[in-house]
Amino acid sequence: MVGIEPTSMVLETTVTPFHYIICLTLILLELLAYVTRTLSLGLRLAVNMITGHILAKVVIGFIWAMAVAHSWLLLIIAIITKTKL
Repeated sequence: MVGIEPTSMVLETTVTPFHYIICLTLILLELLAYVTRTLSLGLRLAVNMITGHILAKVVIGFIWAMAVAHSWLLLIIAIITKTKL
């Protein structure tokens, strides 16, 4: 056969110790990526949940402060104008 050398095919299909090192390195990197992705997503979820709770507490605090301020304002207006609430 023209153009095919048996020695080059043998060299391409043989596994050397270098291939094992590369495979082991890739497996370790993939495992590391899987673990760090899981930790990263878990941390992002926890932070987003905490932020949502903090935001809800701040908004409720503002609403409560406005309600208290409004009720005091109504009370002062009622006292000044001597009207019943």
